[in-house]
Amino acid sequence: MTDLIETAVDTSPGVVGCAVAMATWKSFGGEEGEVSIRFDGERWKAAFE
Repeated sequence: MTDLIETAVDTSPGVVGCAVAMATWKSFGGEEGEVSIRFDGERWKAAFE
C-alpha cells in the first residue's frame, strides 16, 4: 500500500433508508429522477414523484 485516503461518511438511519428506497425503486425499473431526497430538518427522506 502506498496511499490511504479517508473520507467521512454519513450512515444515519435516514441516509441508509434513502439508499434502500432508491435501490428498491431502481430494481423495479424506476428512474433516479423520479425520487426526491430531502432533509426535513431532522432526517433525510425519500419521496416518489
